[in-house]
Amino acid sequence: MERVSASGFDMTMLDAEKTAAVDLMSPQLLQDWRRHATQWATEPPFYVASFGFPQAITGTWADARAVLLDRERFSALTPPGHPLGLFDIFKGLPQLNSMEGESHDRIRRLLMPFFSGTKVAEVADGIGRLVAEMLDAVDAAGGEFDAMSLVAEPLVERTLLEIIFSVEPEQQREFTAYSHIMPLSMQPTPEGQYQPAFVEQWERTTGLIEQLLEDRRREPRGDLITTLVSAQDDGFAVTHEEMIGNVLAVYAGAQLATATSIGVLLMNLAAHPEEYARVRADPALIPSAVDESLRYHPAGLFGFPRYALVDHDLGGTPVWEGMAVQVGLASANLDPAKFPDPNRFDVTRDTKGALSFSVGAHHCIGSMIARAMLQATARGVVERYGELRLADPGFQPHYGGVMGELKPDEIPMVARP
Repeated sequence: MERVSASGFDMTMLDAEKTAAVDLMSPQLLQDWRRHATQWATEPPFYVASFGFPQAITGTWADARAVLLDRERFSALTPPGHPLGLFDIFKGLPQLNSMEGESHDRIRRLLMPFFSGTKVAEVADGIGRLVAEMLDAVDAAGGEFDAMSLVAEPLVERTLLEIIFSVEPEQQREFTAYSHIMPLSMQPTPEGQYQPAFVEQWERTTGLIEQLLEDRRREPRGDLITTLVSAQDDGFAVTHEEMIGNVLAVYAGAQLATATSIGVLLMNLAAHPEEYARVRADPALIPSAVDESLRYHPAGLFGFPRYALVDHDLGGTPVWEGMAVQVGLASANLDPAKFPDPNRFDVTRDTKGALSFSVGAHHCIGSMIARAMLQATARGVVERYGELRLADPGFQPHYGGVMGELKPDEIPMVARP
């Protein structure tokens, strides 16, 4: 295997038959994501040139798992000076999704109890109360509503900021502003720098997190921020930057992924009335309906990138040390070898093995709370509404957000008792 560089790479050195003309930043890719993902799901890994340097993309379920589970050949840690480092919504702060080895495992041990089944049970009533408030707002709007702005986004926002972080209302606005500015991290200036507006809001939000850390040190609460401060005070090896980065990552990850998943769950149920009727007739199907929605339409095309640690043959495609690998979670979930008839939405499907929350050491730490929010939303809707439909039967969402994110800008719907 000829050794090459992952940055400043000569694309002529790649096998042309394994290279696709796919622009990862193209809006058209997102709008036509299902066609692309369906195709990739049956193909070996291939190369693309995006951001001016080569990357590999995995398509099948087996290849995605091979990358995610192999910590000896692939790392989530961005190599120093790698071009993808510029497109970091956390601006270099250490956080679980881009940490590896002892550092990752140490921080995961610290955070895991707060996202355990015991903790989920503690916050379940609060989540249920918030879902009821969201649906009351739907009723107040006459049953005609946008699933994203009236249900999904405020539910996640309030669950995170009120229940998980215990943040005062006047402080919540800084977090919300950061969630709105995050896409700018993917739009560098001509000089290859972050947009000033993004930097300004990042500094305001991280400054607020620093203030919250000090506040909890003086006045502890039963929230995640207190958990971090108390651990450090008790001698746990967690740095100031790791605390800030992981608070920011928990917030950003939920706003990007969980809010999307809630809105898409409502969209999928509304677009498949027979499946919605099955769930209404048998609410025990709610957990499987949630997992099928996550498989059928995940929150993004890819997970966080991995970087090859050694020259390696991946599913018949060479990758070289330092090369970025985009793991196709959406295509893996549409692999017919794993999920027969994958583009059919079936609330009774066995979704075991779906990669909606990734797999391995970097499996989403907040998956249990995310599922709790999704199931509470589904339960509230099926108990309250006999009719759930899209306002326009031919509705096709327009996707926005950061690279590869499948977050609909809006989902106009109608709900009636």
